[in-house]
Amino acid sequence: MILLKASGSKLGLRSLAGSLFVISLLVLSFSPLACSHREQAGAISVQLKTGPKISIPDSDLEREDHFRIGFAAIFSPRETLKHYTGLADYLSTKLGKPVEMVQRYTYSEINHLLEAEEIDLAFVCTFAYVTGQEESYMEALAIPLVSGKREYQSFLITRSNNTYKDLGDFRGKTFAFTDPLSFSGRNYPLYVLWSRGESPETFFSSYIYTYSHDNSIRAVLEGLVEGAAVDSQVYEQFLANHPNLKEYFKVIDSSPPVGNPPFVVNPKMSSAKKEKLREILLKMHLDPEGKKVLERIGFERFVLPQDESYDYIRKIKSEMGS
Repeated sequence: MILLKASGSKLGLRSLAGSLFVISLLVLSFSPLACSHREQAGAISVQLKTGPKISIPDSDLEREDHFRIGFAAIFSPRETLKHYTGLADYLSTKLGKPVEMVQRYTYSEINHLLEAEEIDLAFVCTFAYVTGQEESYMEALAIPLVSGKREYQSFLITRSNNTYKDLGDFRGKTFAFTDPLSFSGRNYPLYVLWSRGESPETFFSSYIYTYSHDNSIRAVLEGLVEGAAVDSQVYEQFLANHPNLKEYFKVIDSSPPVGNPPFVVNPKMSSAKKEKLREILLKMHLDPEGKKVLERIGFERFVLPQDESYDYIRKIKSEMGS
């Protein structure tokens, strides 16, 4: 049994329950909490179709015997449900209890929920993971192997008819970040700018946060921005699902590879519970039903994380003092 929950986010339940949801792509300053003259330009709205209405049984949500899994907004809410409902169902079967899918608007909200032990398991971005690990409330259980790779990159993308060749060509242009805690969607290009003595405020004419990588890709496609920084795996999967759109994009820069986003728990979780979860994930590909679930997500299997694969993120985080 799967329970679906998205309360507490700025998108709210309407983003999941309605036939349409609207993502407001606000023009932001460097800090998502700060205001600047650029924000006076207003907002851009992108309408995306979603699936059927989702009912949330409040009585079930009040139960203490269900398992909560949080998903950072690497994908938009619609795409997250599409990708991970099967995984939640599989975990529910293996754990013998209802599994509640919890979504939030920002990566930091999922981090806070795990720190407060309000969720049991979370799928988080790598910069968010390094932050949580440094602050002692995150422990990686497993990472997905995708197309034989343990690592992914930040891709700087633009439309194929643009002449831009690297990030430097975006001076005075519009740009899309995903989330303040995203490595591929924000902190890698931020580090490139920082190393050149620049900041988003001084470099771009304006920039936005889309709060998911597929939304950033669509923002470039629709011409809402000139370029965006996105997760390489999400980008490749997006084009695999929409092969007719390949000709409209090009990648003009990429980061060094870093470890794939991990599934994490709070270190306070009992050792027995952590080992049970790790075993379920690592053996999924050996179970015919688990293998089907993995194939639908685009994962080959789960493997143990290699801590050193996140050292580049630690390096740029330390150098920028973030």
